[in-house]
Amino acid sequence: MKLVNNLIVFSILARIIELDSFGILSYLMMLCAVAFTILEFGHRFIVIKEITADSSLATKEYISNKVYLKTILFVLVGLLFMCFSWYKDFWDISPFVLAGFVLSAYFLSVSNLNFALFYSKSKFYLVSIILILNMLFLAMGLIAVYMLDNWIYFLIFYTLGNLGMMLLSLRFVHQNFGVDIRSYFRSYNKKSFWPELFMALPFAAIILGDIMFSSIDSFFVEQYFSQDELGIYEGLKKILLGLAILIMILGTALMPWISRSIKSGLVKSYRNIILAFLFTVLMGIVIFLVYVSFNSLIVQLVLGDNFMEITEWDTHIGLFVFSKYLMVIPTLYLTMSGLQNIRLIVIYIMAIIAWFAIYYYAIPLGMKTTFKVVTYINLSLAIIYTLIFFYYMLPSQQIKLKSINV
Repeated sequence: MKLVNNLIVFSILARIIELDSFGILSYLMMLCAVAFTILEFGHRFIVIKEITADSSLATKEYISNKVYLKTILFVLVGLLFMCFSWYKDFWDISPFVLAGFVLSAYFLSVSNLNFALFYSKSKFYLVSIILILNMLFLAMGLIAVYMLDNWIYFLIFYTLGNLGMMLLSLRFVHQNFGVDIRSYFRSYNKKSFWPELFMALPFAAIILGDIMFSSIDSFFVEQYFSQDELGIYEGLKKILLGLAILIMILGTALMPWISRSIKSGLVKSYRNIILAFLFTVLMGIVIFLVYVSFNSLIVQLVLGDNFMEITEWDTHIGLFVFSKYLMVIPTLYLTMSGLQNIRLIVIYIMAIIAWFAIYYYAIPLGMKTTFKVVTYINLSLAIIYTLIFFYYMLPSQQIKLKSINV
């Protein structure tokens, strides 16, 4: 379902709308992802880590406190989004459509909180059902765009799809955790707002750092290149998303398992984590080789003739995707083992390096150089995470970690 919703839908869009429109649409989706990430506030990590260890913690107050925090954040994020849209003359889109579109980030963040509850109890099938509903709305959006020749309808159906996901996930929360909609939104404790905020802050900072690191290049491309070039670049990122789709699945499926493995403290558990790391690296190598060998066919199938320029960047696309598979287990391990502050420091240092490298070096040399720089920085980040991961897998460091976590 994630493959369909994140890749195939945009593959169809790339064929039925103009290149410049595809660039703006993809850019707006990226802004929505940034807004959603801020609202997510690291709750996915926290909920999976805590509820996996003790399911009795999933009380209505526990859940509602997080929803209350999301609501406060949404007011701030929504205002920032609309101010930025005003600065960009709303991209010639109705402000009311954009206001509804940014609201979809709130719907998505609430859904994602509920997904974390389902993941912690290994009820992945509930998420699959919800994603099928979302897929139906996206399909209706594609039909509307094709029939009415106006890509704005996709934004509308995207918002409706996220609303549908939120409502259905709330129903499943009620069935599985005994929390009805009224309790879900109104059982928060205002006195726990600041403790809740400060507890989630390190996790939220990591997630925000990740999205800044992965989105900074799109901001620069939108600012300094044409809309057609933005369309090509965003098409490139859809290729990257498609090649790295397994990371989304692995991250979702392995997070509760890694949390339980760390909690057990068994030597066998840590050995299995290393085996999982080797498996994901092997997957990254295979995908790298497949793309480099069949890049023209893949770009043709996914995006069409207008995006064949992307095939000139084959090696760097392969390296970029490989870096994502290389870092998936190390990042999960660092977060779930209480080493999130180390990950926090690393991601922000690399984000600052990326900003300077792109702005002062890559942008003047063109879009292709920009992506090359982004690739090398991502690969460097993956190597750093891997070295830190293996350092903390040493027996001497494991003893220290056990004493801290206890």
